Amino acid sequence: MANPIWCVIWFLVLILPAFPIAFFCAFWYVLAYFLSPCLSFCLDISEKLLRGVQLPGYAAERMIHCQGC
Repeated sequence: MANPIWCVIWFLVLILPAFPIAFFCAFWYVLAYFLSPCLSFCLDISEKLLRGVQLPGYAAERMIHCQGC
């Protein structure tokens, strides 16, 4: 059985750090992805920024299933 404490913890992670990180990464992701055909190093940067954009989805999935780290 899942521990409901994890739901609360993941909710706090979702609201406090995940959304601000995602908003910050989204802006830079668009710029890096736009420049990636011209500058090959931007492709690596855009992949890392995409993980930051997907952070709220990861936290929400963990929250719904009450999964630990």
